[in-house]
Amino acid sequence: MKRALRTAIAMAVIAATAAGCTSGGGAEKPSVLGKSCDRPSYTWLNVSQRPVVTDLRNRRYTKGQQVSTKKLTEFARYRVSVRAEGPGVPAEEVLRSLERHLGPAGGLALGAEKPGAVTQDDPGGYAARPAEKTGNYVTARAIDLVDADFRYTCANSSPAGLGHAVSWQSAEEIMVTCGAAPRAGRDEAEAEAARLGCRKGDPAVA
Repeated sequence: MKRALRTAIAMAVIAATAAGCTSGGGAEKPSVLGKSCDRPSYTWLNVSQRPVVTDLRNRRYTKGQQVSTKKLTEFARYRVSVRAEGPGVPAEEVLRSLERHLGPAGGLALGAEKPGAVTQDDPGGYAARPAEKTGNYVTARAIDLVDADFRYTCANSSPAGLGHAVSWQSAEEIMVTCGAAPRAGRDEAEAEAARLGCRKGDPAVA
């Protein structure tokens, strides 16, 4: 993500083939061999987990006013996708296998186990707190994007296949005081929100 965003926020639809994202419709790429895989066994490779900002807003608040992540502008959109090059495998089954690989502490977010689902600003869940001083604040939402390759074999001796999956883990609500130095223990998602939404030279951009 670029740091050029300052006052206006342009929505970016993420559809890079390398990331396994689809550009519309939620349809999965069909198997090139056109055969179904019986009782597939999956091995996960190159599993990447990184925080990305999906919704963002920069606004000036007066001291004591409620700073909230309730109304944000969509900044980037990601889609749950599964692509398989080989015998056909159910996308939902692939995502369940990915979730098992991530372990109980790193499961997929609610809805992120469904192929074709997209990230979006959910007004049902938000964070809020009073502004500690008058100034500019960035409110944002971020997800932990999961991007992974997989290899699979079939019990019916079909040729082995390769694939790629994209999903995400639970969302993080972020509130940044642009006029204050970064708090101790600030995570990568909060730092990215500060870089994207605060002005160059603001104490939060460090």
